Amino acid sequence: MELNHRVVARLKFLQQMKAHAHMLDFCVGQRVSFHPHGYPVLTGVITKYNRKTVSVMVDGGQQWNVSPNLLSKTESPLTPEVPTTLCFEPSEN
Repeated sequence: MELNHRVVARLKFLQQMKAHAHMLDFCVGQRVSFHPHGYPVLTGVITKYNRKTVSVMVDGGQQWNVSPNLLSKTESPLTPEVPTTLCFEPSEN
């Protein structure tokens, strides 16, 4: 039974690491799009990183928690002169 718990814990950890790696492809403030089942393609801005998902404020004002592997980068309709994104670069040790 102990071995089963260790295997399950390891699989959960690996899934979280994969989701985290996908999160690093995106920045807070970046425009993204995704296609939820039963809805048209939605476009919005990443507002927050969560443990397994990212929070996206869509153009209609709704907030969605979306898995990072379902997101696509979208060009911003406006090109601001001041950067509006917050990116985290992985540190090299």
